[in-house]
Amino acid sequence: MIALTFVAEDKPAHPRVVASIVKRAVERVGLDPAVFSSHSSRRSLATEATAHSAPAGTIMRQAKHRSAAAFVGYVEEGAAVVEDVGRYQLL
Repeated sequence: MIALTFVAEDKPAHPRVVASIVKRAVERVGLDPAVFSSHSSRRSLATEATAHSAPAGTIMRQAKHRSAAAFVGYVEEGAAVVEDVGRYQLL
């Protein structure tokens, strides 16, 4: 899975610009651009970051999710959701 975040001048890039970049990139590596979109890169970011134990709040800020429900909808089934606070060092 590939996760990308596009930022231009400290602001998220326009969705149409991102979509065009994603389509051209996947076509260059020989994949079908019809299968990929900027949405799939956002979903990949949420899924991969979750699988690698990134805090949900951090992922939500990066991906600009406005609610936990929206964020959870972007995490694909099978990602390792870590909810065990015991794994973090508490100060």
